[in-house]
Amino acid sequence: MRRRRKQKSPRSSSFSSEAEDSQVEAARQIALRLLSRSMRTGREIEEKLASRGFSDTVVDTVTERLKSVGLIDDSEYAGAFIRTSLKLRPRSYRLLRTELIKKGVSPGIAEGAVSESSHSFPETSIAREVLKKAFLRYGKLPDRERRRKLFAFLGRRGFSLQTISELVGEGEQGV
Repeated sequence: MRRRRKQKSPRSSSFSSEAEDSQVEAARQIALRLLSRSMRTGREIEEKLASRGFSDTVVDTVTERLKSVGLIDDSEYAGAFIRTSLKLRPRSYRLLRTELIKKGVSPGIAEGAVSESSHSFPETSIAREVLKKAFLRYGKLPDRERRRKLFAFLGRRGFSLQTISELVGEGEQGV
C-alpha cells in the first residue's frame, strides 16, 4: 500500500523559499568577504561555502551570480596569479599551470594565461634570474657541489632539464 503524500500548503513553500533566500544572502555575504581580501577562483569560493554547510543549490546560486557580475573571473585570476608569482617566487610556466589547475582554473584558461605571459616573459629569462639569485647562495661551493645544488634548485622551480643544463653551463662561464 502506498501512502499519500501530504501536499505542502502555500505557507510552507513560502517559508522554505524565505529560508533559502536567507541562506543565499548569508552565503553571498561570506563570499563577498572572501573576495574583498583577495581574488579567488570559482572553485575556491564553492569549496569555502560548502565547508560552511551551505547546500549545493545555494552555493551554485551565489557563485553563478558573482560570476555574472564579474566578481569571480578565473581568467583574470590566472593572469594575476602568474604575474604575482613571477615577481615573488619565479618558477616555470609548467609549474604555474599546474598550480592554477589545482586551484580550480580550467586547463584551457590556465594554458591561455601561461601562453599570454610567456610572450612577455620568456621562460629562459625567468630561469636566468632564478639562477643569478641561486649563484649568490651557492657560488662559493666547490664546482661539483655547486652544479648539483643549482640543478636541484632549478628543478624544484619546475624548469626543464634542457633549460637547466644550458643555463648552468652559461652560468659556470659568465655569472
